[in-house]
Amino acid sequence: MNIIIIIAAVLISLAIGILIGMVYRKKVAESKIQGAENEAKRLIDLAKKEAQNLKKEEIFKAKEEIMASRKELDQEIKERRGEVQKQEARLIQKEENLERRSENFEKRERDVEQELQKIGIFLNDAVIDYINQYCDNEIVRAKEKQREKDISSAVCAFVELKRTDSEIYQLLNKHFCVENISEAQDYIKNARIHIQIINLRIYCTEHGMTLAEFRQYAKDHTLEKKLESTSKLREMSPEKLKAYLEKI
Repeated sequence: MNIIIIIAAVLISLAIGILIGMVYRKKVAESKIQGAENEAKRLIDLAKKEAQNLKKEEIFKAKEEIMASRKELDQEIKERRGEVQKQEARLIQKEENLERRSENFEKRERDVEQELQKIGIFLNDAVIDYINQYCDNEIVRAKEKQREKDISSAVCAFVELKRTDSEIYQLLNKHFCVENISEAQDYIKNARIHIQIINLRIYCTEHGMTLAEFRQYAKDHTLEKKLESTSKLREMSPEKLKAYLEKI
């Protein structure tokens, strides 16, 4: 009976011990779970805090970078604006210079036009004076040529009429106002040379020589030069003159 009581007491004690152990273990487990939860919460809070700090740092860095970029952009915009202002100033200066040049050019053009008008008037007057003078000179030269031609024709006629040199001089003085004896002698000499060449040409053509052949003949025998230098040749007959030339 006592043994049963002891066994029962032992079993009860064992059951109580197991129950107490289970309760203790439960409390310990709960305590550990609570500690783990607290630690996990602490770690989560710490992670959140660190994440917030990192976020703040990143935001701060981002803000700094944005500020730096904005500052750099503002500086670049300021520099670009300065360059644009300088270019605008240069363009304005160029436009002012072009306007001044245009005004100067227009003024110069007006001055040139005025000068050209003056020169044109001067040239016009000068051209008119030159034309008048040229016409006067041409008229004088034409009159002189005509006078010389008339004198030569008259002298040739006088020579053909067998007038003496003295008579021809008197006629020239009377009709053409030739007072210079030397001038009159030149007219008479040239007329005798001209008539002698004509007479020789007529003689040669009558004896079968063509005009072209006569011209070459006169050139080969220097007819005009010989007649000019030798007065007796101007008095010869065509036949004797031809014989003289061929003999030489």
